[in-house]
Amino acid sequence: MMDSELKIDEVGYWTEIKLAILDEYAKPYNQILHARKLRTIYIDAFAGAGHHRAKGSNRIIEGSPVRALNVSPPFDLLHLIDVDQARTRELARIAAGRKNVKAHTGDCNRVLLRDVFPAISFTNYERALCILVIME
Repeated sequence: MMDSELKIDEVGYWTEIKLAILDEYAKPYNQILHARKLRTIYIDAFAGAGHHRAKGSNRIIEGSPVRALNVSPPFDLLHLIDVDQARTRELARIAAGRKNVKAHTGDCNRVLLRDVFPAISFTNYERALCILVIME
């Protein structure tokens, strides 16, 4: 059940192209890094609610967080950030039961510097794919 305060973004064709690029990139990214025994981390600074409405229709499309959650091989850790609390509640609901997902509420500029980046270590063989795209 979705949060009654949740606002789902309406996105255009270019956003769908960006999401398709993410789909094409994330799988080989994880395959290559996992083959090198590296720990993969996904960071989405403008995560949204996890899904969007296609502009001019009622068609719902999966957003970048849901796509990242479904990548195979999977990311070892996911940080999903949004300034809107209803959206991060929805992300937490979508990721329920997954201990490798952290939904952060707040300004990504602060959350990234305070909570996310300091927790990632090159010397611990951790590598991150950081998405900083604001959807149209």
